[in-house]
Amino acid sequence: KLSGFSPIIVTASKRNTDYCQRAGATHVIDYNEIPYAQLPEAVAKITRQPIEVIYDSVTKKDSVPAGLSVLAPGGNMVVTLPQTATKAGTRNADNKLVVFCYGNVNDPSNHALATSLYSELPALLEDGSIKVRGYTSLLPSR
Repeated sequence: KLSGFSPIIVTASKRNTDYCQRAGATHVIDYNEIPYAQLPEAVAKITRQPIEVIYDSVTKKDSVPAGLSVLAPGGNMVVTLPQTATKAGTRNADNKLVVFCYGNVNDPSNHALATSLYSELPALLEDGSIKVRGYTSLLPSR
C-alpha cells in the first residue's frame, strides 16, 4: 500500500481479516468460503482492473494456478516456495512471469546483500523510503 498498489486483495481466513486490513489490504477473500478455483470470479466482483502483480506469500498447491488465472497477460507473480508445476523464471504463453523469491539473510549466499541492505536501513527509514506503520522512528534519539 505504501508503494501505491491498489486494490490490495488478499486471501486469508476470516479470523485474520482485521489484521490484513490493518496491514493495508483493501479486500480480504476468505479462502475457507471461496476455494482457490473460484478466485477469478471473486476478484472480478471486486475490480475490473487488470491484476498485474501477485505476491503469493504462502504458495500452496492450488494458490499458484489460481493466481495465474487472475493475473493479467504480461503480469508478474512472486512465489515464496518453489513450484514444480510452474517453471519459475520463464514467461508462459500469456507472457505471465512467475518468479521464486528467497530472502533469508542468514543464508551464506545472501550475506553480502544483507550486510549492504542493513547498512543502508537507517538512512532509508530516516528519509522515508521505507516506512514502518505504528512507529515514529526506529532510530535512536540523537
